[in-house]
Amino acid sequence: MKPFASSVAVLSSAPFIHHETVGRYRVTDRSVSLAQCTACDERLLTSEQWSRYELRAALTIFVHASVVGGAELKYARKALGLRQSDFAAIIGYAEESISRWEHEQRPLPQVVKVALQGLVAVRLMGEFEGVKFACRPQPKPLR
Repeated sequence: MKPFASSVAVLSSAPFIHHETVGRYRVTDRSVSLAQCTACDERLLTSEQWSRYELRAALTIFVHASVVGGAELKYARKALGLRQSDFAAIIGYAEESISRWEHEQRPLPQVVKVALQGLVAVRLMGEFEGVKFACRPQPKPLR
């Protein structure tokens, strides 16, 4: 009979390359090492790690891509865990505008792209609750 210790799987850290499709783009992420079982070579990915992969992929696209459209917006919004109505409330636009942008019926305003970059970056840093962006120009007060 084998000793108990020899039948226990040990976890080691192994580099992991993750490929994610974001709209029309493919993002490769080499930033994480995953726990790997030495007995079966299975890699273990937590839901937190998966969420961070999605957020990093969205941020990569919104920072580096020359063209960002509806599919990329929808991916980033979902990576943030937001419904259209939630996202609309945060950035100060109507929910219908979000839908039109995601279905590419209207062009995505640059200010919304920048706000989305900010939201994703803030989420990656761990601070998100209570963040609100005003993307629409605020009316000047009457004197």
